[in-house]
Amino acid sequence: MTLGLIRPCIDLRRTALYRSRRRSARYRCGPLSHRPAPLHLPVPRSAPDDAPAKFRYQALAAHLAQALRDGRFPPGARLPSVRELCETHGASLSTVTHALHRLEDAGLIEARARLGFFSCVAPDGASDGAETGGPPPTSVTPEALDTRRERLMALAAHRDGQLSLGHLGLPDDLLPLAALRRWTRHHVRDDAAALARGWVGGSGRLKQQLAQRLRRRGCEVQESDLVVTTGEGEALSLCLEALTRPGDAVAVTSPVPLRLLELLQSRGLRVLELGLPSAGVAAAAPTATSPVVIDLESRIQTDRPAVCIVDLATSALNGMAWDEAACRSLVALCTRHGLPLIECDLLGELTLRPDAPPLLKALDEADRVLHCGSTACVTGVGMQVGWVASGRHRVQLMAARAVHGELLPGLHDQVLADFLGSEDADRHLRRLRRQLLRRISAWTAAVLAHFPPGTTVQRSHAGHQLWVTLPQGLSAQRLLAQSRLHGISFVPGSVFTLGRAYDSGLRLTAACDLDATRREALARVGRLARGMMAP
Repeated sequence: MTLGLIRPCIDLRRTALYRSRRRSARYRCGPLSHRPAPLHLPVPRSAPDDAPAKFRYQALAAHLAQALRDGRFPPGARLPSVRELCETHGASLSTVTHALHRLEDAGLIEARARLGFFSCVAPDGASDGAETGGPPPTSVTPEALDTRRERLMALAAHRDGQLSLGHLGLPDDLLPLAALRRWTRHHVRDDAAALARGWVGGSGRLKQQLAQRLRRRGCEVQESDLVVTTGEGEALSLCLEALTRPGDAVAVTSPVPLRLLELLQSRGLRVLELGLPSAGVAAAAPTATSPVVIDLESRIQTDRPAVCIVDLATSALNGMAWDEAACRSLVALCTRHGLPLIECDLLGELTLRPDAPPLLKALDEADRVLHCGSTACVTGVGMQVGWVASGRHRVQLMAARAVHGELLPGLHDQVLADFLGSEDADRHLRRLRRQLLRRISAWTAAVLAHFPPGTTVQRSHAGHQLWVTLPQGLSAQRLLAQSRLHGISFVPGSVFTLGRAYDSGLRLTAACDLDATRREALARVGRLARGMMAP
């Protein structure tokens, strides 16, 4: 009886010891002869930017981060093991582990299974080829680019507890929640069966309202030309499914929207970036022979792209100016070569300037333009639908959606049809544009006030994105890594390209009101950027 009680206790102790050994083994980095020398510098008592460290793991994380930036561990170098760090700094296992996880969340190091932690950050003062005139992006191997993009995507991903200054979605106070709630209650009360219905390509009423709004913007489209989707992402995916095959080249204006770039790569398509900025070249003035048109004409001769994708609002962020003459020249070039032209119009309803360019679809007399849009910037992502407007390809697109797409919820369809057809939508858009103009001005002024001298801010003719370019020699990736240590994130420009043309750029969004919390966060990022400048 006694032995029966003792044996389970012994087994439990052995199990606990085994688990403890397994946890320690996770952080072993191989033979001691191959490990980097331990850090013997005293642990600082303050975090970067002279902010007081509340806990010891924060001080240790700040100390290790500074060692990484000082070049003690160049990119790819292995850090000391957890056990060595515990012995060197007289810290507990939980303190060291927490500090390493903090650096990993900031993108300064990466964990590799059964190997340990490795440096991901270049030392301060070091710069890549884009900043020093070194080898162009084409000299980077595909494997290196893939690894770099994986690291960038992990760095740019939003994490809980981080204040995002680059989230593209609209806040609740800029959404028509009251009107959408009213229309939803109306339909649930009068036609509860709508909860069980669905549509393949959108109802006739919804298509009618979408087509009417496009006609108000100059597009000669009919309801039958529209294929309604769950969002702009699905609309783009349908177009690429119909027009491309893996291995095809796709010309796309730069900066490339993040989701679009990942979509193209996931389909095995070769990305040809149009209108990349050149060092020392000022933003192009609007002409009939814009740099994008010249670049595309050359690409047609050399790379023979299967399709061209243009996002006027996003491409304007790098200083590319568009007017009607440049848009007509682009449409004429694609028509002359029989090249399908996909127009991304996610933010088109948020036009904020009277000199905004026309829709490419409005200039399309040969029906070569596939116009892809979404209501996300009007209704929010929770009540959005997307669409493709193309008479030439509508049968093929509808067939693809019937096979691969999910039914659009009937209630969703009816609520949007009534909302878009009412005065609610136009009233909401007028208020939304006024609020965005005010907030964009406030954010722009704050960036210029807090960021280092030489920082520039570029805005588009539509939407609430701000493209911030840091002074020469500053890396937005390193700035993001430091900002994450303070619970702040933004989107680095590097994720909008396959090369390094935007390593000094970052995207902010001015949809949220610049309250005290965001103003202080913006000021903190600005102080960090100033601290990165060479004395």
